[in-house]
Amino acid sequence: MRAPRLDGLIFGINAKDQAVFFRQLATMIDAGMPTAKALATLRPQLSGRLGALVGELLEYCDQGHPLSDGIARYPEYFSPFVVAMLRAGEVGGAIDRRLIEVADFLESSYAIQQNIASQLIYPAVIIHAGIVLPPLFVLVTQGMAPYLRIVLPALLVMWTVVIGLYCTARMGAVRPGARALLDRLLLSLPLFSKVVRGAACMRFLQAFGDLLDAGVPSPTAVEVAGRACGNVVLGNRLSATSRMMADGMSVTAALTSSGVLPPATLGMIATGEESGSIGHLMRKASEYLQIEHRESLKRMMTVFPVILMLIIGVIVGIGYIRAFAGLFSQINSIVP
Repeated sequence: MRAPRLDGLIFGINAKDQAVFFRQLATMIDAGMPTAKALATLRPQLSGRLGALVGELLEYCDQGHPLSDGIARYPEYFSPFVVAMLRAGEVGGAIDRRLIEVADFLESSYAIQQNIASQLIYPAVIIHAGIVLPPLFVLVTQGMAPYLRIVLPALLVMWTVVIGLYCTARMGAVRPGARALLDRLLLSLPLFSKVVRGAACMRFLQAFGDLLDAGVPSPTAVEVAGRACGNVVLGNRLSATSRMMADGMSVTAALTSSGVLPPATLGMIATGEESGSIGHLMRKASEYLQIEHRESLKRMMTVFPVILMLIIGVIVGIGYIRAFAGLFSQINSIVP
């Protein structure tokens, strides 16, 4: 087991660059090119960390290892979801389709990251102004040293929290315990839980349906698809139904016991199980959930900036009240 690289833990690889790489790889594999040859073709076109990484993947795949195992050796660059999707594709014989879905997911993630970053610029300016501006009277009346003693601790605390959250998120990529903690936290937050759960159910149903149509037994298929859902907590609950199916329980009953899938989706699965077209109906259910997921995501991106601005407004307001309270107390001590 190789040690994660420090630059990978800090910077990773841009999601957009990963999406382009996986999409090109999917096109070549779909055209009938072996994985190792496709990697060798792409290698000269890439540079930086991704180019070096693809070179190492090529050497690993040339030794007869599957692509998913090679990707899994670099958790600081590739998420567990990517690894699980590739393994689902290898088991079901549809690696090119899984690569395209991974590319779509990464492109969507990149767009969300850019949207959030643009939404955070104005709040970041406001909160810095709220820290730096209120104590200006201290700079005028007492000099630079007292002013810095007020401003620097506040900035230090703020940036320590920001850096700590970022490092926690990055460490979640290489430590399963941290990843599970982050996933559990997202599921507990009202603003994010519906979006996270919807995305996980959508990916699970798509992967499970494809695996069943490829002839994979349902106990194996549900275990692989559970890992591909993108959420450790929900994935573990879904994968745990594998033993129930192996013991003879129906797919619908086993998935119902997990408490993850919505009732309407379970109804479609039951219909598919009775009619013998469970894989097809699972993919249809995934398409319906995808529409709901987009709407939930749009609502979240509308509400999130508003809530963020309200929180920052309260913090800045408290800072101004404390600053002016200190100013008025100084004025009262001067004026007889």
